[in-house]
Amino acid sequence: MRAAPWAVLDALATALYGLIFLLVVGLFVGPANLGLASTALAFVLLMDAVASAWMQDVIIRLPSAETRQTDAAQSLAVGLSFVGMPIVWGLAYGYGTLFSEPDLPPLAIFASLILPLNAVAVVPTAMLIRKMRGPQLLYRPVIGKILGILALTVFAWMGAQAWAVVAGSVFTSLGGALALFIAATRWPKLRWNTNVARAHLRFGLFSGSDNLLWMVSGRLLTLSFASAFGMRALGYLQLAMRLVDEISRLLQSIMMRYALALFASYKRASSSDGHAETGRALILTTRLMNALGAPAFIGIATVGDLFVERLFGEKWQASAFFIQVLAVAASLTFARLLVSPALKAVNRPDLVAFAATANFLTALAVIAATAFADARLLVILWGAREIVALIIWYRLAHGALGVRYRDLIGALVPTWASGLLMAAVLLLLRQTLAPDHTTIDLAALIGSGALVYGASLFACERKWALDFLRARHRSKAITDGAIKAELKEQV
Repeated sequence: MRAAPWAVLDALATALYGLIFLLVVGLFVGPANLGLASTALAFVLLMDAVASAWMQDVIIRLPSAETRQTDAAQSLAVGLSFVGMPIVWGLAYGYGTLFSEPDLPPLAIFASLILPLNAVAVVPTAMLIRKMRGPQLLYRPVIGKILGILALTVFAWMGAQAWAVVAGSVFTSLGGALALFIAATRWPKLRWNTNVARAHLRFGLFSGSDNLLWMVSGRLLTLSFASAFGMRALGYLQLAMRLVDEISRLLQSIMMRYALALFASYKRASSSDGHAETGRALILTTRLMNALGAPAFIGIATVGDLFVERLFGEKWQASAFFIQVLAVAASLTFARLLVSPALKAVNRPDLVAFAATANFLTALAVIAATAFADARLLVILWGAREIVALIIWYRLAHGALGVRYRDLIGALVPTWASGLLMAAVLLLLRQTLAPDHTTIDLAALIGSGALVYGASLFACERKWALDFLRARHRSKAITDGAIKAELKEQV
């Protein structure tokens, strides 16, 4: 894929942003203030998921992205964002009053600026992804992250702890929107079309339901966790979630950014219905994604507790257990993430909606457990949702794409066998560490684990690596052909 190098640069920028964010928060923002800021942002991001986040998939999968389609989508996204702002204010005020958090409403009012900033950028971003314009796509996140980190650092250095976290998010969205405005060749107009907007809503409710409900469940966990265990406990959980999410985003962004466009190009280029081609592409890309992503989190789950105090200080040591549990859960996500865009590419958003609803109901059952479970048990149950999600998505891939269970599971076995061998070696080696071990000792521990994993995986996957390289050349030919056909159609 021609956009892959730019996706790698984007992933590296995301990793650097995440590392700086975690270090600044760990040094200058306490657990209680991180919990308070996370609660304010939870209301905003919950509304953002409903208002505009789903619009990206709608634009990417359109057969032909005409201006009336994109303009109507822009109008709908921006309109819903402004409707969402006063809803966020009211919810934050009610929550702050109920749980005696008077600082929450003003934080939420400031954070709600994220809604229109994200909304104006969603359609132009989708158009760049659709055309796989790597350089232009890179401008937005990099400039946004630079501005966000500067705001976070300055506010935190001034002692505005919770405000620093919220300011970092607001300025990240502001910088991203400005960068995209400069890079875009055509900015969508606010031009309403009722029929087109209705069609976007209809497809978006199905197609975007997996991301929408997944984000909604995460924000609901944040709010319920804060109300049950307090802002300090939420701060520990949020540090763990941010750490795992940032690493996960680094590993996922290269593939997931272009996954729908890639599968859709197979569908458009196929002489038949495209299901068989999409199914084969799903097996290959899942195998690659799992091989790259799962071992990182197996390693974090094995030795992550050693790094918490070293990086963030003793005050964050309570986050170590949460990090390890969430890392185990994250290691499972790479096995099922690409099923959703594959189903969307073959026009089965109804199946995506079914899976998303089932997973959301599982999440609600876990959230309901806050009535009787302690914080640790709740996080374990939250992580166990990934097992349920994996079963559901694989059942749908088998039924809709004709992919055999044997092929789906077979794509995971070499990675997990190598990953468990790596974990066993890490557990043995960590016993040799001195109580006053240094950062160099920890780096050597990680390096040893990576060598064991790499050698084991290579021994298992030599044949597959050759198959993947051949498929990569075919993917490039199909993708370039589909893009040329679309441009010819627009002309």
